[in-house]
Amino acid sequence: MGAKNSGGNEAHLAGFGALGEDGARIVPTIAAALDMSEEDAGVYMADEFPAMTQMLQGLPQMQEDFTGLLGLMDANVEVFAQVPAGLEHYEPLVTTMQDQQENYDKAASMPDFRAFTWVFLIPGIALVAISAIALVGTRKEAAQVSA
Repeated sequence: MGAKNSGGNEAHLAGFGALGEDGARIVPTIAAALDMSEEDAGVYMADEFPAMTQMLQGLPQMQEDFTGLLGLMDANVEVFAQVPAGLEHYEPLVTTMQDQQENYDKAASMPDFRAFTWVFLIPGIALVAISAIALVGTRKEAAQVSA
């Protein structure tokens, strides 16, 4: 943050004010251009440009939030100065990930493992069925012997 960025942020805050002034002129300008009442022009704008209308209505809150954010950032310039630059900080991770790209590509080229499920499921179902048949057959034999 600091002096290097504060000029740009002040310009952003000034931009909020200018946008608010322009926003206040939009509905009267549309009304005059389309020869309709300002109320009808407001309805027209809300129907045809709902996102713009919503943004203009939220502009005062956005300006307040942005002003608060800038104040928070200005109050913590010393803290931000102690944080290492992102690319420098994450360079070992990025280098490792780039080095492993070939391994990822090999793994990504493997066949779909959802089909591999059937390799275990079909023999498993067959074993359960054979076991059930053997169990039922053994019980019938036992019942006949004891009878």
